[in-house]
Amino acid sequence: MASQEDVEFEEAWATYVRLQSDHVLWAKIKARERYENDQRLKLGGARREGEAVGEARKARETAVIMKRKGYAADDIAEMTGLPLSEIERLG
Repeated sequence: MASQEDVEFEEAWATYVRLQSDHVLWAKIKARERYENDQRLKLGGARREGEAVGEARKARETAVIMKRKGYAADDIAEMTGLPLSEIERLG
């Protein structure tokens, strides 16, 4: 007697074979897969970009606080990673 897993596998395999034989439908499925993959990649890139923007904003905020407390610009640059030119422009 076949297990439930065997039955499900056979049904999935039959569906796969049927879909693959329909070339138009198969092309649509593959196009959809490529589209979904592209969307995931775009979201990942956007997330990384957003994180970088947030990190830069936090570095500038920290630099402003350090500058108000009298830290030397060289020390601020070393600790925040910001260039001296940007630290000098901060208020």
